[in-house]
Amino acid sequence: MKPDKEPESSANNPPQPGESPETAANSDWQTSVQKIYDRKHQERQPFKEGDPKQYRQAAAEIKARQLKEGTPQDLILNDGLIDDSTPIVSGDYTPLSLPSPRGSYPYWRQITGTTFLEHEIVKGDANSQRVDFVFAKVAWQILQQFGIEAAYVFLLLTTRLVKASDPWEEIVELSTTDLLRLNIWERDRDISLGKRLRLAGNWFELVCNLSLLVSQIDGEKSRFTALRIPFWVLEEMEYGGSITHAIGGFQPEEAQDLTVRVGLGLWTEQFVAATDSEKQAGLAQFGHQAESILQINPTRKPLTAKLAILLLLLDRLDTHESPFYAVGAILEQVESKAALIEIHRRKDRRNTEFSRWNTTLHSLQKLGWRIEFDPETYPIYFQPAWYQPDGSPPQMDSEAAQWVDEWLQAQIRITPPQLVAQAPALVDLPLTERFTGKNLAQALEISGLSRSKLAEHLHLDRSMVTYWIKGARLIQPRHREQICELLGDELAQVIAS
Repeated sequence: MKPDKEPESSANNPPQPGESPETAANSDWQTSVQKIYDRKHQERQPFKEGDPKQYRQAAAEIKARQLKEGTPQDLILNDGLIDDSTPIVSGDYTPLSLPSPRGSYPYWRQITGTTFLEHEIVKGDANSQRVDFVFAKVAWQILQQFGIEAAYVFLLLTTRLVKASDPWEEIVELSTTDLLRLNIWERDRDISLGKRLRLAGNWFELVCNLSLLVSQIDGEKSRFTALRIPFWVLEEMEYGGSITHAIGGFQPEEAQDLTVRVGLGLWTEQFVAATDSEKQAGLAQFGHQAESILQINPTRKPLTAKLAILLLLLDRLDTHESPFYAVGAILEQVESKAALIEIHRRKDRRNTEFSRWNTTLHSLQKLGWRIEFDPETYPIYFQPAWYQPDGSPPQMDSEAAQWVDEWLQAQIRITPPQLVAQAPALVDLPLTERFTGKNLAQALEISGLSRSKLAEHLHLDRSMVTYWIKGARLIQPRHREQICELLGDELAQVIAS
């Protein structure tokens, strides 16, 4: 190795006209130090995994590439949103075309202001009338903007909504046990119960503060209507715990219980072309798939959790059989840009990403998701060992970098689990379990009995009957039996009609 070239002395660099000898000497000294710094900088070891400078460098390279290639005019949307369909990694495949959270018509915001999600109901378009499609879009956008914890809270709310006898009217209730069963506490397992409940309350407030803009478009009449409404309605959050005696009064300790009561916003009433049975079936299917996702631990398997939520949306983009998608197109949505750039640079990163991908597929397959590899583009040597009849591992040259592009272009189809077992029909249930608060209000009207008289008969306050009718409180079994003894004929008449 050749020795470094000695810094040039001030004798070889005479002072410039108007420059003092002292200034020239300082300039030479600074130049020498800069050369030493540059040489040491070039000899630095590669960035370690997790080094924040690595991601700053990757971001700078992405920006430089965009400036070099030129930024397409349609890349930047209104509000500075980046079009997710722009490919990040190299590969000859079609990127995913996901619905924008700002809808197809950005000028709605000039009329109604900015909302979390916009959904257009187009007359004659059956897919735009699907309630479960809206749930899938909201789940994906919550994951993108607020993280996996908020997305899991949203999915938990949906699974409880499905179990309600009248999900469009009733208030669902979640207890402390429901919140603690969520697979989101591993990173926070050392914090106290009170702090966990406070975190859960913050997530619920975040999710329930999201607004939805549902616009009705009638091309034949050249008319539109736009409804801006909360997706969820947070009725109340009830904290409970112990108190200690202190000087001057009582001092509350950390909360030990949290009960959340939430109802669905009235946005579903805009889907007039969809029947109640179609809405119910779509919601039940989405809730069944959400139950599957909630079994995934997002701390240990973040790629699996993100991919599953993405697939809820992809499964509803096409009402027919789920199409095949390129591996690279999927990874662009669920992995960071820096990670995708690294799989082309470093052998260890691309091998790790390939292993994570196969592990993710295996996790989904064990939860009932159907995995299919396109035989023309997804060769056997890429397919995981658990998929092979003989259990043989993938056979490819992991040292070569050329296989990455072929793998990213490989086509795969992943279908969420489908709801097979149907809930028991209402006709098979006794009358005490069939009527809802809405049915009760109709039965009271037929009988001519007031809410006050019913409450007096049940030895309750009149407000409790109002809560039942609005769906804000659950009707207890003993009260259901008493109501059926008093209004059995009227309730049967209402349900039969």
